[in-house]
Amino acid sequence: MRLFPRRSIPVRRLAHLMLACWLLTGSSLARTFQDAGEVAAAVAQLRSVLADGTSEQRRSAIEYLAAYGGSEALDLVADALGDPDPYVADEAQLQVTEFGADGALKLLLGRRGIGSRDRRVRLRAAEAIGRIYEPVDAETVLSRVRDKDVELAMTLLWSLERLIERDSITGKKERTIKSVRMRTGRGDNDRIRARAMQVLSLLDPYDGAISADNLRVDCGLETAACLMDTFQRLQPVGYLGALHRGLEHENPAVRLRAIDVLLRKLAIRPTLDAFVHRLENEPRAAIRRRLVEGLQLFTGEPLEDAPAEWRAYVSALPSAWSSGDAPRLPIPPQKVAGGMDVLTTLEPESDRLAILLDVSQSLWAGTSSELNLLDLITPEIERLLGRVDQSGTFYLLPFGDRPHPWSECPVEASAANVEAALAYLRTGLAARTSKSEGCNLHAAIEAALAHQDIDRIVVITGSSFYVGEHANVPLMVKLFEERTRFRPAIFDFVLLGVTEPGPASWAQLTSARGGTLFDVILK
Repeated sequence: MRLFPRRSIPVRRLAHLMLACWLLTGSSLARTFQDAGEVAAAVAQLRSVLADGTSEQRRSAIEYLAAYGGSEALDLVADALGDPDPYVADEAQLQVTEFGADGALKLLLGRRGIGSRDRRVRLRAAEAIGRIYEPVDAETVLSRVRDKDVELAMTLLWSLERLIERDSITGKKERTIKSVRMRTGRGDNDRIRARAMQVLSLLDPYDGAISADNLRVDCGLETAACLMDTFQRLQPVGYLGALHRGLEHENPAVRLRAIDVLLRKLAIRPTLDAFVHRLENEPRAAIRRRLVEGLQLFTGEPLEDAPAEWRAYVSALPSAWSSGDAPRLPIPPQKVAGGMDVLTTLEPESDRLAILLDVSQSLWAGTSSELNLLDLITPEIERLLGRVDQSGTFYLLPFGDRPHPWSECPVEASAANVEAALAYLRTGLAARTSKSEGCNLHAAIEAALAHQDIDRIVVITGSSFYVGEHANVPLMVKLFEERTRFRPAIFDFVLLGVTEPGPASWAQLTSARGGTLFDVILK
């Protein structure tokens, strides 16, 4: 008898499973399945594949275990959450929700899920809860949100947010609101408080805990950025004053979120005035660029970073102006494809720039010009560093199996520091890395995000195979979208001859965070 009788296995699915079993372990399994007709026999064989198979075989085994369902198959998929191979563990993270709320939720909330001693398993389990497609009791999830593990608490609240958005929660709404509101107090961890406010805004968007008045009190940067994000779900005109205060907030993350909300919701004359005023006073290059792009898109005017010219233009507009009164400029391309020459258009506006350079096996591959990719890309890195104002900072982070930063933290963009960083690329990098290293892109991005002052990240990679904590690109994109929701982090990706699944998925991240993807075709 099936543990979760939500669906039976279609005949076509069984045929596919038999074929997969034959491909994975040989014809003996297919014969066993045909002769005995027992699901248990196939599951037993897939167990051996998970123990001894290749990465690809283990991933396929997880997929077919999810198709079978049942408690034994669920146990095997749960064990795979801790697989050292990130492709296998990611597959388990994506497939575990196929077992339905009754089975998967209990396991994910237990000692083999968020109760695991392995941090990676805990976070995988917490994220997977948000993808369960059957109703989940909200109180059960909230009861596991504790301050002692901030990462876990944030991920659980994000999962609850996604469940609410899909109308996939059960329980008494009033009680759930009360439980969530308890997490929004001023004494709570700022990062947890921000996520709790997001959940509360879905349950009761006019609750006092998410009032615009919170911007007048001493709230943390993520809470303030969260309030900007929350206002777009409400009636933004009613929060116009709060959004404009967000533009003037001392923290750049809050200013960026306020700009994003106003760009999407309020293309009216007061917004133009607020943008121009911020442009006249904004010290950060990345935020100035976003303001200029917003003014251009709103008005159709091709003016650049010239506050006086924008002030004169906006002052001449009628007070009742809206963006419908002006032609829109074309939206800047979010993906550019071509040869190495397309990189001449990579001009990230930032005075707090991080450059992440993939120095794994792919970088040392030769091209038709007999130059390796490092030889080709170093002049572009020199150009990028030269664009950073000397009063700004940069962070050069080559990475392979692990990060190999030139400096432990961002440094001033002085001529001496830029030259020393380039010398490290030309002569010192080979001594500190191995040409056989894999591409741990997840660790590199996390290392850059650990420095709160960085507001733009340029990733340069020629890899489509990854090592480290995560390897599934669509999953990594979702995780980094959430990771950077309440902090300033614009992403640009330079993909050097990378094939699918890279370009389309990474373009989703660059688009969501205001950057551009450069798909470089190597010859």
